[in-house]
Amino acid sequence: MEGASDKKVVVLGGCGHIGLPLSIRLALAGWSVSVMDVNAEAVKRVSSGEVPFKENKGEELLKAALATGRLTCTTDVSVCSDAPVVILTNGMDLDENGNPKLEELLAVFDRVVKSTGDDTLYIFRSTLYPGTMTLLRDHLAENYPNGKKTGRLAYCPERTAEMYALEEITSLPQVIYISFYS
Repeated sequence: MEGASDKKVVVLGGCGHIGLPLSIRLALAGWSVSVMDVNAEAVKRVSSGEVPFKENKGEELLKAALATGRLTCTTDVSVCSDAPVVILTNGMDLDENGNPKLEELLAVFDRVVKSTGDDTLYIFRSTLYPGTMTLLRDHLAENYPNGKKTGRLAYCPERTAEMYALEEITSLPQVIYISFYS
């Protein structure tokens, strides 16, 4: 088995419909998972073994994941500092005209990037507007020059149905796009 540091991941937005089932499955598969969410009430509920939404077998599998000691919850973004992998499950908000609010996404991303090491892999598991990954790659290159934050970005569209995510994560193919640049 790989060392614990090799299998550490932070899931941002980790108490939601996308992040929590993923976090549970990763912990049960042997990963050390830090669930980070800005919603303190959701963090408290998840930490106590309660799923804050309806999910088949959710509480049973959450309690099993918590019992392993590999699943922890926090509201503190500094948990990203030593994680080799950060998965962002935040959705992309749209304005009143249906255009993506890219500034908000970049603000969240910058906050995360500033909290991580130079070789972190950032995986976006969400629904994103076309061209967003190119924007994020270019943003990393322009704002973190001289080799700092050597960019590693991946995109894995979220494709699970609410209430069935825990089951579908293990049975549906997961498509990932990775962009490396230097």
